[in-house]
Amino acid sequence: MLPPSIWNSEAALSSLTFWVNVIGGAITFAIAVITFITAFRETTARRKKRLERLLSLLTLLLATLCGFNVFAAKRQGDLQEARLTSVDKKADKASHTASGLQQAHAPRDISPDQEKRFIQACKILAPGERVKVEFITGDPETFEFACEINELLREAGFEISSCSEMGSMMLFGPTLTGVALRVAPPPKEPVHAAILQRAFTAIDIDAPGMEGASSGEEDVVVVRVGPKKK
Repeated sequence: MLPPSIWNSEAALSSLTFWVNVIGGAITFAIAVITFITAFRETTARRKKRLERLLSLLTLLLATLCGFNVFAAKRQGDLQEARLTSVDKKADKASHTASGLQQAHAPRDISPDQEKRFIQACKILAPGERVKVEFITGDPETFEFACEINELLREAGFEISSCSEMGSMMLFGPTLTGVALRVAPPPKEPVHAAILQRAFTAIDIDAPGMEGASSGEEDVVVVRVGPKKK
């Protein structure tokens, strides 16, 4: 019985198979010599019987070595397949990690398909509902994404100021990340707040609500844009 360290090692199996082949070659040569002697050389019946027994023993041993070679070759193939699978998994994991890091650092963008879905989700609203966009200062990517959202809201038919007139803010304490909707608390919450929230969800942007509206602007939904979520 061979130890598990040999069965679980490609190198050890390869080395063992080499020596098994060497021994098998020697046995094959010995069988050829014995066969020649018993066939073409005169010998006593007793000696011939001993040679025939030895020939049977060597033949059985050679068959055993051949069987070992077949099993060892299959085991080597299994180990190689397992190693390649492990390498592929590591490569896939590294690729996934790299892709995730690249996506995490890539600037946010609204695709044409997202724009189409957003506008479709807002069609049930009458044109001219009031919306404002505010962004947290200090991050160029946040400003660029806020501008995209501002333009998206304009295309969807909302009453909104230009990108250059967006409100900026500095927050103290926990920093807002992603997108949030600031609305008046019930019962003064604008009807289009829920529609806007569903429209953002339709384009895979989570936009939770937060209470707080300026006096006299209870009908305005403020879309607050913060840095990208890590």
